[in-house]
Amino acid sequence: MYKELGDGHLISDKIENNEAVPVGGTSRGGRNNLYMIADFDSFDSLFDSIKKNAESLMKNEPVKSWYNGVKSDLDYSLFCHMLAFNNAMNKIYPDIIDARKHQDIYDVKEAKKLSDVVAHKSCACTEFSVLAQGYFQSQNIPTRYVGGEVIKNNDLDDFEEHSFIVLSDKDKKYIYDPVNMMRFANGSMLPRISQVVDSEDKFYVETKNIFNKSKWFYAGGDKTEFLKDLPTKKSSAPKGMIDKTSGRG
Repeated sequence: MYKELGDGHLISDKIENNEAVPVGGTSRGGRNNLYMIADFDSFDSLFDSIKKNAESLMKNEPVKSWYNGVKSDLDYSLFCHMLAFNNAMNKIYPDIIDARKHQDIYDVKEAKKLSDVVAHKSCACTEFSVLAQGYFQSQNIPTRYVGGEVIKNNDLDDFEEHSFIVLSDKDKKYIYDPVNMMRFANGSMLPRISQVVDSEDKFYVETKNIFNKSKWFYAGGDKTEFLKDLPTKKSSAPKGMIDKTSGRG
């Protein structure tokens, strides 16, 4: 179930199995009324392998020692789940395609299954983020899927559509951007995880990458509406979460 925000953005703290999720863009432009069926039950084996990899990483002392050196407040187990997810995606998509092409697989007359889009090798930010949300849900990790925007070229007036994951841990807020992996010359990679550092009375949210301290800017809804009432382990989805049938924007 998802909730529509301003500017055609949307959030969901729980995407139901086989729910139709809008992928058609926002009021700022793009194609409307395109939907994807989140058939999470088709990914049971993938989710199980990601979980096993995460559990292995949690027991990996060299990785844990390295992460301690990062000095991030984000719980190490959460980092391991994100790293394991990106490890799996990196195997499926060793070279991420141009995100602008991914909507060509969709049809306004019929919603596409997420499993078909993955099999077609046509995933971009929306599919990566919906799949990540499905995985986190399978592990009872409270996260929020956001269909919003991200800044381009360090220009605060130049945003483009983007989907990502938001979560809260130890009273701090983080944005996990599963489609944008941090790649290094030696072939290793890390997930892009950024801590929210400034969100007061602005259209965008300023974040700082927990690994290299680079700044990233995200938006969703009326100013920073997408950060309000984030789900936690002790609470359920916020009141007012509704099931809609219209596309984004």
